[in-house]
Amino acid sequence: MDTEIRPSIEVKNLTKEFSTSRGLFRAVDNVSFKVSSGKICGFVGPNGAGKSTTIKLLLGLLQSTSGDIKLNGGSINDSEIRKIIGYMPEKDTFYEDMNAKDYLLMMASLSGLPSNLAKERTETLINALGLEEAKKRAIGRFSSGMKKKISFAQAIIHNPKILILDEPTANLDPIAQEQLIGVLKEMCKKNNTTVLISSHHIEELEKLIDDIIVINHGRIILDASLNEIKQKTSKTIEILATNQNDVTKILAIVKKLGLEATQTDSKVILPAKQDAAKIQKTIMQAIVKENINVSNMTIKDESLWDVVLGLLKDDGKTIEIKEPEKKEDNLGGMFKR
Repeated sequence: MDTEIRPSIEVKNLTKEFSTSRGLFRAVDNVSFKVSSGKICGFVGPNGAGKSTTIKLLLGLLQSTSGDIKLNGGSINDSEIRKIIGYMPEKDTFYEDMNAKDYLLMMASLSGLPSNLAKERTETLINALGLEEAKKRAIGRFSSGMKKKISFAQAIIHNPKILILDEPTANLDPIAQEQLIGVLKEMCKKNNTTVLISSHHIEELEKLIDDIIVINHGRIILDASLNEIKQKTSKTIEILATNQNDVTKILAIVKKLGLEATQTDSKVILPAKQDAAKIQKTIMQAIVKENINVSNMTIKDESLWDVVLGLLKDDGKTIEIKEPEKKEDNLGGMFKR
């Protein structure tokens, strides 16, 4: 990851151990990483990998066994540092009888915003997140997706320098996801906000992040920029035939070229670790020569999901990480206050 720019989040040799009936359990194991100022970093791993513990350590909710954490060059125990932190917990917690507008006004006030700016920010976020018609409704009557929007809004109401988001897009429909991502991108661009996003939804992260950190068994197993990963990922060539007879002919061409391929229905898929464009051109020339009908032929990059899943398999923990495990966390946006 980029080390030229001053890191807003800097973690060195962080360890957290818990006493259990079986002895000491090391939830976070000598973890070190940096998130540079203005960058959006995905924080990924299966349930029990150490994500939530690391976040609680960053926020000062847990004391580390050893190691050091710097946020914007200071400590979370410094009241001035706490003022520039925004946090959106995985589990939403509200005063359910308050309406959305009053709740955001209260959170803005607790964040130290003057009355006029609190009102302006509240209206801006309510409009940006599509909650205009519901702003006077009690939050307890909101859907889970609407509550997620309010939780996000309270985390950014004061334009924090550092923002920590835990499963921000869970329970959101595609339109709501785009609204939230749009607001987040605009804020980061305008204010140079540093963002750490803990999420199981890697396909969504890939549209948003600059860097990614993967944690497993309490250890960092990947810390890289998205660009670095894309440069190293493998490619595949996918050929969509019009009928089974043409699939057989395409497989024969691929075999004749000394390449390997797999078939899924009418699609032929072959890995192309090097010179994908050259291989594609060679196959296409043979297809045209044999007068084979092809609906589509594309080169596809290995997805971030494939990269992360492969790392977890290599690390000895093959766990599906799309659906997060809900945990009790009654810590809603109080850490910057």
